[in-house]
Amino acid sequence: EPRTSTYKNRFRAMKILNEHKIPCGLLMAPVIPGINQQEIPSVLKLSAEAGAVFAEYAVVRLNGAVAGIFKDWLQKNHPDRFSKVWNQISDFHGGDVSDAQFGRRMVGEGKFSSIIRDLFEVSRKKYLGELPFVHLRTDLFDQLAGNSQLRLF
Repeated sequence: EPRTSTYKNRFRAMKILNEHKIPCGLLMAPVIPGINQQEIPSVLKLSAEAGAVFAEYAVVRLNGAVAGIFKDWLQKNHPDRFSKVWNQISDFHGGDVSDAQFGRRMVGEGKFSSIIRDLFEVSRKKYLGELPFVHLRTDLFDQLAGNSQLRLF
C-alpha cells in the first residue's frame, strides 16, 4: 500500500510487541491471485520469526469505486495477466468482484479460493504450528487511566 509502513518495519514492531508479552499477529490482506499469493509462505515465515501468536488472511474484494481503480491499475501494470487475475477475483466472489456476502467476501469460494486457503493453512502450520487461541486480559484495562483519550468521546 502506498504511504504505509514497510513489511520490514511491521515485522520489527510485531517482534517488539511480542517480546513485551503483547500478543500480536498477522492479517495478510488483500491476497490477490496471480499478484501476491506466492508471498504467503515467506510472509508467514517472517511472522513466525517475529513471534506472531495468530495469522489470518483475506482475499481481495473490489467494492465501489475501488473496482474501476484496481482494474485500471491491473491493466496498466500487469497487462499480460490482466484477464487471468480479474477472472480469478471474480471467481472468488460468485462472478461479482464486489461481493458483499458475509462469510464469503473475506475468503472467497471456488477453486482459486481453495488453492489460496490450502497454501495459507499449510504455510501457517509449517511456520507457526498449532496456535492456541489468545485470551486477552480485559480485567487489566483501566478506562480512566490517564483520562486523556477519553476526552475524545
